[in-house]
Amino acid sequence: MTSTIAGLPIPDSDLCHVQWRSLAWILEHGPLTESNAIDYFALSPFYDRKSTNQVLRMQSMFSGQPKMDPASEQEALRRFIGIEYALVLSRPEPDREGGLFIIEKRERKGYDEYYPIASYYILKTSIYQAPSLYATLSARVLTSLSALQRLLELARQHKPTYDPRHSYAWKIKEKPEENTVDKQSTDQPTTESTTEVEPTTQESDRMDIDMTAPEKPDGPAKTTLKKKNHDTPELSNPILFRALQNTITNFPAFKPPPAVDAVPE
Repeated sequence: MTSTIAGLPIPDSDLCHVQWRSLAWILEHGPLTESNAIDYFALSPFYDRKSTNQVLRMQSMFSGQPKMDPASEQEALRRFIGIEYALVLSRPEPDREGGLFIIEKRERKGYDEYYPIASYYILKTSIYQAPSLYATLSARVLTSLSALQRLLELARQHKPTYDPRHSYAWKIKEKPEENTVDKQSTDQPTTESTTEVEPTTQESDRMDIDMTAPEKPDGPAKTTLKKKNHDTPELSNPILFRALQNTITNFPAFKPPPAVDAVPE
């Protein structure tokens, strides 16, 4: 049975869906370092047994030479042509299950000529194959097209009926308006108590003066005095205001003195 991702068959060389780790090897050899990361990677299914790394290890093993350090091994691999693995990033940690290591698979054509084929990374003792840029973009585009296809199917199900005048016109529902009464009540500031307070003397002076003398049957015509403070600066004095008010109040009870004959010359 062929494995698939999003309906597409996975080639044999693509192992992005595989995760590999060996906890027994970590417990035996300790935390991963720059010197043993390739040895740990060589146990995984990502390692090619026909690579030049394996050829160099077999030559050293049967010749009785000691194990090379990473720098010497990379220098010796330059003399070979074929598939090789190189450690391009090493960030070890003292933790037994920590650290990050990136290993690159190359095809070497000459001493200073090689081409990268794939990349692998070891994260917390687990080995993964990094997806290629083509695979990443293909997965993203396929996900977008799948979502777009579902959207078109949903729109097709709710397609409006044909109108000879407007063709296929979609009915757009308007957003319901909020309750204006509640909105106005929230916008208006809270008012304080409306208890009436008797105005003081200074406040009464600022009010309009509308004093009308009561009418008498045979008396003079009605007198009306209605002015404002800013028009009559002389009434700004409260004592003068009270005097005028008392004068107008007692005006009906005022009786002029009797007429006196003129003294003859």
